Formats: sequence, structure tokens, C-alpha cells
Amino acid sequence: MTTESDVLAIVKAFVGEADLDEAIERVHRLDDEPRVRAWLAAGLISTLSRHRPGNTVVAWTERAVVLDGLLKLADSDVLPDDQRRALRAAVGGMNVMRAAAEGSLTDPVQALDDLRKAHGEAPDHPGAVLMTELARQMVTLERDLDSGDEDAYRHAEREFQRIREQAAAQQPELVPHLEFVGRFLHTMAKADSPREQMALLLTECAPMLDDLPLDGPLRAAFDDMRAMAQGLGPSVVPGQIVPEPGADPMAELAERARQPGITPALRANLLLAAGGASLQEWKAVDAARITRGLECYREAAELAVRGRKDWFLAVTGAAMALWRRHEVTNNPADLRAAEEILQDARDVAGDPQHASWNLVNTMLSEIERLLGKDGVETALATVRGVAWRVLRQSDAAAARRVAEEAVEDTVRSARRSLIDGDPATAIRVLDGGRALMLFAATEFRDVENRLLAAGRPDLADRWRAAEDDDGRDRLPTSLRYEVLSVFAQRSGLLDTPDLAEIRSALRAVDADALVYLLPADGITPGFAVMAAAHAAPSYIPLPGLAVDGDSDVNRYLGSLARRDADPAGPDAGADSAGRDADPAEPDPGADLTGSLDAVSDWAWRAAIGPLVEQYLPTLPAPAGDRPRRLVLVPMGELALIPWQAARRGDGVPALRLAAFSQTASARMLCRSAQAAPVPLTPVGLVVGDPDTGVRWQALAGARIEAFAVHQAFYRAGKYVGRRADGSASPAGAGSVQQVRDWLADPRPAAGAMLHLACHGVVESGGPAPTSYLLLADGGRLTAEEIVALLLDTPQRAIGLAVLAACHTGRSVHGYDEAYSLGTAFLAGGVRSVLSAQWAVPDAATSALMFMFHHHLVAGRLPAWEALRRAQLWMLDADREAPATMPAALRRRLSGADLARTEAWAGFIHLGR
Repeated sequence: MTTESDVLAIVKAFVGEADLDEAIERVHRLDDEPRVRAWLAAGLISTLSRHRPGNTVVAWTERAVVLDGLLKLADSDVLPDDQRRALRAAVGGMNVMRAAAEGSLTDPVQALDDLRKAHGEAPDHPGAVLMTELARQMVTLERDLDSGDEDAYRHAEREFQRIREQAAAQQPELVPHLEFVGRFLHTMAKADSPREQMALLLTECAPMLDDLPLDGPLRAAFDDMRAMAQGLGPSVVPGQIVPEPGADPMAELAERARQPGITPALRANLLLAAGGASLQEWKAVDAARITRGLECYREAAELAVRGRKDWFLAVTGAAMALWRRHEVTNNPADLRAAEEILQDARDVAGDPQHASWNLVNTMLSEIERLLGKDGVETALATVRGVAWRVLRQSDAAAARRVAEEAVEDTVRSARRSLIDGDPATAIRVLDGGRALMLFAATEFRDVENRLLAAGRPDLADRWRAAEDDDGRDRLPTSLRYEVLSVFAQRSGLLDTPDLAEIRSALRAVDADALVYLLPADGITPGFAVMAAAHAAPSYIPLPGLAVDGDSDVNRYLGSLARRDADPAGPDAGADSAGRDADPAEPDPGADLTGSLDAVSDWAWRAAIGPLVEQYLPTLPAPAGDRPRRLVLVPMGELALIPWQAARRGDGVPALRLAAFSQTASARMLCRSAQAAPVPLTPVGLVVGDPDTGVRWQALAGARIEAFAVHQAFYRAGKYVGRRADGSASPAGAGSVQQVRDWLADPRPAAGAMLHLACHGVVESGGPAPTSYLLLADGGRLTAEEIVALLLDTPQRAIGLAVLAACHTGRSVHGYDEAYSLGTAFLAGGVRSVLSAQWAVPDAATSALMFMFHHHLVAGRLPAWEALRRAQLWMLDADREAPATMPAALRRRLSGADLARTEAWAGFIHLGR
């Protein structure tokens, strides 16, 4: 029988003046008053959205049963329809959040669909909408983390800000929780690694826990997370968290995991932390402690769902503990056991698309080597996973971080292959970490049509809708994952080229060898690793190929940095821009010429000399009078070295002895080689010093050069920008739209040659690094837009792009990433590209560019040889200008020192 005291006790629970567990029991006993019971049950559901029942973890884990029971009481004809729908939506959202929090959410995609339906139950009820929105955020975060989105927390932080103010206005009691969640997401988003996340959790988030209500649902979860982080101690925050004397974090975490009533997911996480605490020190010698940690990992694996993220963390942790114990006991059985665990984990992961694929295969490769196996297939499997990780990122910053990690991992693996005497594997592994962001930019092209061809119109529709909502650069990682899975099924998308493909590409572009230049690292020497067109792969140790510690290299890099710090334009964010205006008084603080001379001598000693004198003579002689030709892939800061300027001890430039091109990767070389050659005609587009409309300095040499090139070699083409006398071209000002239109014009009448004499700008700082060509009225044509524009017009055939603008060869995302304006044109399908490594001098560049086109058109030479001949002409003290060179250009060159290294060595050739 319902009594007034029952009702009063339940109502008091609404405001925290009575025990929630007891109130829930009372409401179920109100059999004789269904109307009162329905209203009270509804009130308890609302209360549970803000508090957990009681203060026990057991009650928190039973939330679904409690809520469903209350919903049955409340969902009756007694309540209005809109309130009942709101209750159903709120309970649905709370159950999804509970499942996500305790790790029992097995299908995030289905959960998101359920939440959409729940939202549809009460689209106008603020409380229900808030609950389903919060639940949707939590599930989306879990889905993105599981799918390997490196920027999942950053995306979640942005989404959270969208509903934060609304939530605070509707339910003020949630403000402490919302503040904490906002801080937590911000902390996790700005950390670059799980270790840093734990450190920041302790230093920035943990103090805020004291502001959370004791009975709030977040308190217990983050208390446990804090305990796990503290259990890892100095390995997380060195010098800040020191366990008390005699304290054993591993034992404390393991004991906490034995508490009754906690969820299997929480118990597994505590055991994972205990296992990590047992392996804090890499040189630990306590085999018994390692064994206890191993048992924690094994128990965590048993508790986790096989194949889920926590399970992979547990089994790889167990393999690491076995590996560590082997180092202590020298028992090979531990290594074999670790190998067996990792092989099983790889089978469960299935393919490179899996988020744990790289972790498993990286460890397995190391253990296979320790067991005396070659580990080649495992190493290559890891490389495929590296490419997949970058491709599936929806955020450029996340992709850049993954690419940086990839370079480090692949270089380490390649060094091991070289130490084992296996250059063929080293080449494939090295290429797996090269130009991954550029690769990603080329793969997401013509997506809708490719999906339709693959029989997936449903996915094509979702892709189109996502592009309309978010834009191409903000597509969800999960959607990218699905699309790439379709593309990768039979295409070999993730494989790096094998030796047969590289040899075929080298023959197609008429080169002798592809050469990776790998800098020294500590006690390990540098290497040149070669894949030849007509010989076996090989390598040369290069002890002198060390960037750190060499005064000549450091002086050069310093000069380059000082030059970049003083751009020729007003934008504070620009690292580098423009062509130098040839000041009358050179700046002694930026003595690039002097440092270039020294680094040219170093380049010969460190790498080019051994290649030219030791390696090239071992290869078959090229046909006819073609010089020996190497295509270089410089790694790390070696990408900043002007290898084409290398100079033998007697002063003979390497250019007289061989020809040099560069490529972003073997994959990119093969792609260029597979494209049919595009013959050049006297038609094309020449852009000469467009008036930018801002304070960028005018480039008198650039306009004289461009006008001369147009008049002498491409009169049937279009000239835009400013003419030699400074007047505007009648054909146009040289706007971004004019260049876009030409790039997308598939008609043969448009021509196949583009010459750009203008400012090039690199902005590598900030969250969105980019590089762009600065055109009329300050218009910007970015590297990203160039790739997209050309790939969206696959029928456009362009044979040559000459980027006579500064820093067009400089990578935006780091040296190894090789994503520059030059490589953007190459990735878009342009067959040959010339780009600049630094701020090239205006007048000297005019002479070099004219002579390049002279040898290209009049001499009918390929682009790489035309550039080499033009550079040799610059070096020739007895040089003579061809009759086609205009008088205005001749006069400008009078007295100029064209032979100085800075004047000619800044340009490199890419492509065919």
C-alpha cells in the first residue's frame, strides 16, 4: 500500500536528500497507485541522468537494468505522449553511454543508428536531445579511436564545444561535469602520444576531479584512470610522480582489479596498467616481477573481447613481457611464446586496415629476427599498415604526425635490413615511409565513379553527402576507411613497388639507378641504397653522410634558415617567398653563396663521389652519348642539400660526370614512368611577374625572363602577367583563375607547357601548413588545390611545369614527406617538373630558365638534360648567349656572376 512516507522518500531522492537505491526499490513496490508510480518513475529517470544510484560501482554497472525497469513503470498511458517519448529517448541515450563507458559497446555503428532513432522520438525535448547528443559524441569518439583516427579527440573537442553552452543552460548541475569533459578532451587532443596523454591527465585534469560531485557518473571512471596513470609512475611523468618508499604500483593496481563488482572492462584496464607498471624500466632484471606483469596481461586478455582494442593491447603487452623476460633469462622459449602470441594477433587483425596491424607486425618482425628468421614479409606487412594509417586520416595534422612516425619506423627497419645485407628489402621498407601525404592526396580522386564501378552505389551516395556537409578535407575517418577498403581489395594499393617495377620505371625514364640517401645515425653510418635498371640492388656505407656535427653542413643549413627568416613579402606567417631581388649589397649574415661552396665539396665527399667513382662504373654503359643518370631520394635534412652542385676535389662539378634528378619516392617514380610521354609544342601558358596587389616586391628579372621565353619559344601560347616593360599583358593579369582554367583545359590547343615566373610561398607553421604560388591581386594557388584540380581532370595532359619561383621544391610537411609545389604538379600527372630549393636570385634565374628552354626546344633534349646543359652553361667562363636571347635579358646579365653556386644550383628536376 502506498504511503505518504514512500512518496516523500522518493521525492527527496530527486534532490539528493534520500538514497537513490532505496527510492528505486520503493517505487517498484507502489502496486496500488500506477499513476503516482509512473510520475515518480519518470522523476527517478531524470534524476539518474545526473547521478548514479548510490555510491557503489556495482550499482553503476547495473544502470541498464535499473533504467529499463523504471521505463516500464513510467511508459504508460498515465503520462503524456511527448513525455513518454522523451523518457524513451533519454533512457536510450543513457544506456548507450553506459555501454560505451564500461566497454561493452560491441557495435558503435549500430549504436549511432539507435541514437538517431532515439533522437527522433523526442526531437523537441531539450533534455532528451541533450542526452542523445552527449551519447552520440561518446560513441563517435569510441568509433573513431577504434578505427585508428589519430585526431579523434580533436574532433570530439570541436563537437563538444557545439553543445556545451546548450547543455549548461538546460541542466546547470552538469556544469562541473561539462567543464571536466571539456578539459579532458582538450588535454587528450593536444598530446602527441598515449604517454603524454597520461602525463597531462595527471598534471592538468586530475586536480579538477575534486570539483566533481562524489555521486557523479564521471568521478569513479576518472578516479580509476588517475590510479592507472599514477601506477605507471615515473615512466609517465619523469621526476613528477615518485612512488612512496616501499610502494609497489603494480601490486596496488592488481589488487584494485580484484575488487568485487567492477566491470570486466575496468578490471582489464587496471590489469593492463599493472602489466605496464611491471615493465617500467627497460633494463629491469627482476624476472619474477616481469612474470607477475605477464600474468596481469594474460588475465586482461581473457577478460577483453577477442579482437577489440583492449584485447590487442593485452596480448601485445604479454608478448613484450615475454621478450623482456628473455633478455633477463636468455630463455629462447619466451621468444617463441611471444612469436606465437603475435602470430595469433596478426591473424585476428587480418589485414593492414586494422588499427592494431602495425603494432603487432612491428613487434613480430623484431622477434623473428631475434629467432634467426629473416622477417622480410612481416616487415613489408608493417609497411602496408603504415600507408593505411596515413590514408585513413581525415585531418591533415593527424596524417602529418602519422607520416613522421612512419619515417622513423621505416628508417629503423631499413637500417636493420642493410645490416643484414638485404638492400632489396631496405628499398621497399624505405619507400613505405616516403611521401605518404602526397600518396593520400592522389588516392582520393574520382571517388564516386570508382565506387560505382566497384558496385558500391550506397557508399558513393554517403561519400557525396559527406563531401557536401563537411568538405573533402573533413570526411570522417570511418567513411574513408570503408572507401579505402573497397579500393584496396584487389588493387595492391598499399604495396610499395618491387624491384621489377622500379627497374621498368628507370628504363622508361632513361635513368641508370634510383638512389636513397640515408643519413648517419649515431654510431650507424649513412648509406646509399641503390636499385639499378640493369643490375642487382646494392648499397654503399657512407660514414661521412652525417648532418649533425659537420660544420660545413651546419653552416649551410644555418644560412638557409636565416635566408628563410627574411622573406620578400609582408606575411608574418610566411617562412619563405619570392625570388631574391639581387640587392646591391649582399647581407653578410646570410652568406648562402659561401656556405654553398663548402657544402658542395662536402656533398662530393659524403655521397656523390663514391656514387660517381665507385658505383656508376659497375653499371652497364648507357646507349649513345647519354650521361650516366641517377634519380635521388634524399632522406631527412639531406633533402635540403643541393646534390647537383657536388664538386670534386679538383673543382670538377659532378654535373660534368653525371646527371641528377630527384623523386619523392619509388612509388611516385613508377607513377610518372607509367604515364605516356606528352610532346611539347610552341603552345602553353607563361606567367610573368603578376602584380600581386600587396607589398611583395616586383620581380623585374622574372618578367623579362618570362616574356623572353614566350617570345622565343612559345609564341603560339598565352602570356599573362606583366610584360618585360612592366605593362600588363592584354591576355590577362595572371590570376589564379586563369592558371586554374589552363590546368583544367583538356584541349590540345591549350598546350602542354606551363612556365611560372612569380613568387612561391611556404608556410610550415601553425595547424595547417601549406605552400602556394602568389598570383595577380594576391591570389593563392596552393599545392593541395593543384593536386585536386589536376586529378579531377585526368584527361588533361601536361608535359612540363617550370616553377621559376622560390622554394617550390621545399616540402610543406617535413623533409621526408616531400609534399611541395613541385611534387604536387607531379602527383597531379605532369610528366616533368622543375622546382627551386631556395630563394633563387632573380637575374641569374632569368638566364638559367632561358637557357633551359633553349636546350629543351632548340636542342630537342629531355627536360632533365636541358636543365643540366643550362647549368653547365652557367658554369662555363666562355659561355656565349644564343642569338635568340633578347637584348634586354643580355643587358641584365652583364657583369652578373652566373657561375656562383647560388645562381644555378637551386633548381632540381622531377619526373620523366
